[in-house]
Amino acid sequence: MRYLTILAFIFIIAFFVLFLFAFIHKSQIQTTPTVTLAPIQVTATTTPKPTTQSFCNLEALQANITTEGAAGSIYGTLTIKNISKSDCDIQGNQFIIAQTPAQNVTTKQQLPAGSAIITLKQNQTVYSQIHYPNGPQCNGPIKQSPVTFSYNISPSMAVMFKNQSGSTQQMMNTCNISSDITQIDVWSISDTQVNQ
Repeated sequence: MRYLTILAFIFIIAFFVLFLFAFIHKSQIQTTPTVTLAPIQVTATTTPKPTTQSFCNLEALQANITTEGAAGSIYGTLTIKNISKSDCDIQGNQFIIAQTPAQNVTTKQQLPAGSAIITLKQNQTVYSQIHYPNGPQCNGPIKQSPVTFSYNISPSMAVMFKNQSGSTQQMMNTCNISSDITQIDVWSISDTQVNQ
C-alpha cells in the first residue's frame, strides 16, 4: 500500500511536470504575426505642359518706318507698337529683314541682339533702325530698286513696316554695275530708339 501511495505520488508529480512542461513549451512557441498590407497609394503626377508663348497677333501691332537722308546715306527708324488692349510678346533677338530683287544688295546685322522675348504692354513701342548708302557706293550710274523691311515677331509671323504713305515698299538707290555692292545695315529691337 505504501508503494501504491508512492507510485500515485510519483504519477501526480510526473503528470504535473508534464503539464507544466507543455504549458511552458506552448507559451514559448512564437506565433507568426499577421501581416496586414496597407493599400499602396498612387499619387498621379502630371508633367506640366510647356507654357505657350503668347505672341502678338499681327492685328495687335502697328509697324512703321520713317526714312531720312544725311550725307549720302539713308537712315530709317522702325517702330513696332502694341495697339491692342492687352499685353503680348514678340521675339526680341531677331534682326530687321531687308528684301529686294536687286542682286547686288547685301545686309549686315549690327550687334547686339535684343532680349529673347519682349513683352509689349498696351501702347508700348519698341524701336529699330536700318541704314544704307544713297549712291556714293556706285562707280557708275545708279538705279531705283524696291526694298521691303520686316521683322519676325514669332517663329511663324512677321510684321511688314509701312512708310508715311502706307506702303510696305521703299525705293532705294542701287548700282547698275552688278559688282558694286550696296550694303544695308540692320539692327535688332530695343526699348529705346537706336541711334548709331
